[in-house]
Amino acid sequence: MIQNSPIIDFEPAYLAALTRRGLKPLSRWEGPLHPRARTILRRLGLQVREIRRFTRAGRPATEWIFSASEECLELYARVFEGKPLGEDPAEARLAGRLFGYPSCCVESFVKHGYTPNSLPPEDQRILFHWACPDCALSPLLLPGYRLAHAEARRWVETGRFPKTALSMNRRRSLAALAASLAAGLALVGRTGEPADRHQIPLDPGADPDGDLLASAEERALDMNPRLPDEDGNKRLDGVDISLELAALLDALPETPQADRPYVVHHPAFGLETCAICGELINMGFMTVVNPREKTQINLPYIARHYIEHGAFSYNGSEHEGRVDPARLWQVLLGSPDPHQAAVSPDGDRDRLTDEEEADLGKNSTNPDENANGLLDGPELARALAAEIKALPPKPGPESPGRLDFQLKGLERCEVCGQNVNMGWLTVVNPAAGLYAKTPYIALHAMEHGSFSFTGNVHGEAREKVWLLERTLHSKGPSHQRKLLGDSDGDGLLDFEEARFGCKADEEQSFSDGVPDGFRVARALWEETTALPHLPNLPVHAEPHMLRGVVPCDICGELVNMGWLEVVNRRENLRIQVPYLALHFMRHGGFAYTASQRLNPILLDIALHGDGTSHLVLPKEDRDQDGLTEAEEAWFGLDPTARDTRGFGVPDGVVIARRLAAQIQALPDRPQPGGLWRMEIPADCYAPCPVCGESVNCGLLELHNERIGRTLTISLLQWHFLQRGGFGPAPDNRVDPISLDSLLQAAVVLRAQGGKACVRWFGRQDRLYQLLTAPSLAGPWISAGEWKGKNAEIEFEEPIGTGTRFYKLIAR
Repeated sequence: MIQNSPIIDFEPAYLAALTRRGLKPLSRWEGPLHPRARTILRRLGLQVREIRRFTRAGRPATEWIFSASEECLELYARVFEGKPLGEDPAEARLAGRLFGYPSCCVESFVKHGYTPNSLPPEDQRILFHWACPDCALSPLLLPGYRLAHAEARRWVETGRFPKTALSMNRRRSLAALAASLAAGLALVGRTGEPADRHQIPLDPGADPDGDLLASAEERALDMNPRLPDEDGNKRLDGVDISLELAALLDALPETPQADRPYVVHHPAFGLETCAICGELINMGFMTVVNPREKTQINLPYIARHYIEHGAFSYNGSEHEGRVDPARLWQVLLGSPDPHQAAVSPDGDRDRLTDEEEADLGKNSTNPDENANGLLDGPELARALAAEIKALPPKPGPESPGRLDFQLKGLERCEVCGQNVNMGWLTVVNPAAGLYAKTPYIALHAMEHGSFSFTGNVHGEAREKVWLLERTLHSKGPSHQRKLLGDSDGDGLLDFEEARFGCKADEEQSFSDGVPDGFRVARALWEETTALPHLPNLPVHAEPHMLRGVVPCDICGELVNMGWLEVVNRRENLRIQVPYLALHFMRHGGFAYTASQRLNPILLDIALHGDGTSHLVLPKEDRDQDGLTEAEEAWFGLDPTARDTRGFGVPDGVVIARRLAAQIQALPDRPQPGGLWRMEIPADCYAPCPVCGESVNCGLLELHNERIGRTLTISLLQWHFLQRGGFGPAPDNRVDPISLDSLLQAAVVLRAQGGKACVRWFGRQDRLYQLLTAPSLAGPWISAGEWKGKNAEIEFEEPIGTGTRFYKLIAR
């Protein structure tokens, strides 16, 4: 969506274009930045922060930083807020990485300043860093810089800026980068030396992210060669891998094994000295053997010493070199099956995400927890696949079983080409009320040690590891409560079923072994927990964690007593989802206490609503905006435009919400001579036919004593007004003109169709005369007299030339 914006200087616009494209995690502007320019940056999806610093002479100085990552902003502010301008080497390295500069260029500039380079002058001019001599990375950045340069020039020349934000994947990668840079700052001292001197840096060209792993090594390990601390644990990736492998080496048996790796020692009669710490190390070597893979690797003991210190490059008085970390990893843990795709974030690279390991109660820093030479992810996948294959074809009352739904057709595995049935099976655990639907292609991948699968029918996806493991092993009890008004016992109330495409008289509307309520609860849980926590997005979540926990009355798990607020700006809707409710939704239920239940329809509207959830269209509504043509004329709207003023929702929604806000602002007790409202509740409640919210069956009276008029609407109509509609049906609808005239209590003068139109409400006991004149001084001429009939009175005349005044007299 494009919209007109105020002019912004070219350089900050260029920096913004680079930041939006991900070429710069964070940008800094050292000149003045007008508030309108800051607004433009925020509309581009960037967060803006002011940093106050001072010159060497003590004078205040201001910097403006902007990024799509709050973490990047926080890191820069923590290091540079209140500091003098100019940076020491460690701070310069951090700033360079935050600004997206190649590490080799940063290092060269820190040590040698402006050194002549081989870039053409026109290329160097569009970069914000000084390229190092013979730089291999800067030319790779230039195509993206040129696109951003042209884009920014177009923005500034036209004054039109896109109103789009960065993708969530890009935001997550920036957050990870900020965490890794913070780790690097903690690990590197003021002199730029590593925390452990055994960790010998590699050439910046081979290791551009400075994490002590060459880019080729990182690719062999399924790691990102541009992020120095992928898991954000404040430790460089090379150190992480080295210490993990050291732990695996420590756990190896020293006697030959048939089914797991072992070590054979070859000590020598002599010692060698570590060049870093001077420790004396046996000059022999050790052989690591993997009998299953028929692979082995020799490690000098001095190399083993350096691995314990977080390094793969070693230097002793007898041996010098570098251990191949990918080769050592494969010997210790086996070469991965091609089905076993890498996942992220996966701190220990065991093919389980860190979140999955937390769900399963596993250690996300140990890839082989039982030290049997198998990665945890493939081992678990194969084990669960074997359990599923051994399940009985029908579940027992207290034990899980499987229901098979084979289809007439085959699905091809895109990894190995094998064909399997294109259907699925559902693992059912009646005692726990859990259901895990698993395509046969997923089961095929699990037999190969992978929860990720790719088929030509189901596409590329990943099994829900926690759900599958719990469904196979949980002893219950179920988190699904019995509900009044749920005829088929599937966890959804009868009137809720249609919203989700389900049938009120069938527990499994899709005949797949999964009850409708369980399916909906799990789907809404996944969407809710995946919402971004970015308030500038139309739909987002705002966490409200509290200092306290509440126990689940089913399983006893302790859950934070706060809530997650789901915000939908288009629907003007905020709903609070307690963390306890999320816990129950994850287990497939909405009733999170004996008396409290989350409204699934309202949550679905909050997640997906476009602002029109409660808008019921009347007859004669040509532009489908919720207003008739006469009503549009009354409010001065275009009857051919659905969104006349560009608010992002139809005109009817805007008017309904405006009228609702005016009603809400009225006092709720009599106001002699003024406007007020009075609720008259009834002894019954009924669900809103749209959102399912319980609404009182009573009435709302609106009194305007200035004109002696009262308007009565139902509380259900009042509920619809608050949600952006006028009533539950075209024939059960608030008249927006009558409501507006009562609330306005004024004469309305509008131009429409080449005519001047005067409207007002005429009381039955009053006589009205309308006078017109070319000026306030007169002469005033009567345009007509009317007797009030407790209805709207309207006068029209063609619009002529010059000014015309109107005066209304009531007797």
